[in-house]
Amino acid sequence: MPAPAEVKLTEDEEATSTGQLGKLQALDPRTVWAHEAHQFTPWLLDNADSLAEVLGIDVELTAAEHPVGGFALDLVGRDLTNNCVLIVENQLTPTDHGHLGQILTYAAGTDAHTIVWMATAFREEHRQALDYLNDLTGEYVRFFDIEIGVVSIGASEPAPLFKLRAQPNDWHAQVAAATKTTSQQAGEAPLYQSFWTQFSNASKGSALDGQTLRSRRRPAGSPCLPVHRRAVLRGKLRPRWKAW
Repeated sequence: MPAPAEVKLTEDEEATSTGQLGKLQALDPRTVWAHEAHQFTPWLLDNADSLAEVLGIDVELTAAEHPVGGFALDLVGRDLTNNCVLIVENQLTPTDHGHLGQILTYAAGTDAHTIVWMATAFREEHRQALDYLNDLTGEYVRFFDIEIGVVSIGASEPAPLFKLRAQPNDWHAQVAAATKTTSQQAGEAPLYQSFWTQFSNASKGSALDGQTLRSRRRPAGSPCLPVHRRAVLRGKLRPRWKAW
């Protein structure tokens, strides 16, 4: 049997195989985004997936410098997982009282239920303030602190590194529940539509037709069906009309 051919490694492969790994280096975010309004905010508007990843929800950012009275909110969009308005206020400096007041003003002015405050560092007092607000508002309104960071390995291109510093209590459980509910509703909608289509066809010309049907019928896809109608959908009861 011939001897196996010798496998030659490149210099990079030899370095990796011998345990020579690069070192992660933290960079000053201002070396990448020198100006918050002119550089960081537009970048985040175009890279909403970076925000969605750290929050663990689906996010859509729609506009920058959104007017709120005589002020300008950095970013506004939608929290698609919870179906509500999402706002983002940025600062390429450590947190301060002024921005804490701004996020509350912007939240009230936009009726936002998901509020994100991003900064390069968070004072403990401000983190505790958002924890306090999350305790007060429960699941109805959500406040997040996200620390802005940038890293590189050797001579590689810099990469954003966002860290969640404050979030609602049991946030991951809330996200899982919201995702499950959305999935269930999407799966049941065709059943509701099929039920009402067949119900409408079967009731034509009967006592259920006309005003009685219009007053009692819910829109197709409505999740608020009475118990006996849900039972019909699940095959546990037979409908009382002939044509089915």
